[in-house]
Amino acid sequence: MAIARRYPAHTALCIRDGWEFGRPEHAVESTFRFLVEKWQDHIPSGFFLKEASIDKPLEEDVCRSHFTFVHDGATSTDPPLVLKYQWFRGDLTLSNFIPIQDATDEFYLPKHDEIGKILKVECTPTLGETKYPSIFAISSRVKPGRLALFLIDEQLTF
Repeated sequence: MAIARRYPAHTALCIRDGWEFGRPEHAVESTFRFLVEKWQDHIPSGFFLKEASIDKPLEEDVCRSHFTFVHDGATSTDPPLVLKYQWFRGDLTLSNFIPIQDATDEFYLPKHDEIGKILKVECTPTLGETKYPSIFAISSRVKPGRLALFLIDEQLTF
């Protein structure tokens, strides 16, 4: 279990899609390169994906997604690249994600009933009238927030 925790949350999806299982210390970079290659047609021409990740989620604490597209500078970016988001919640199987209603921003506040769940955010790049297929990032499990830990600590001290 300790070794498995050293791999990124999306590793199982990468293995399912053909990623060659590697050492945990190389997995973050290797799985990201694998996904970028898989998503080649999902990225507008003249751009490349530099980052796709989610902060470690805590209950009732801002969890931010990070999708960074870099323009190669060879062509104009008018109109600008617009990113649209949709957050999902799921379990450890990583196969049954349910959309979270009204969670369409770059960030999300995980709720108490999501502790132990996995979050996924899909990012859809749009350039002018062209809407590209979504790419995604998957989080680790949602952990209890600072308030929940404080309340537990208070109960233990009485």
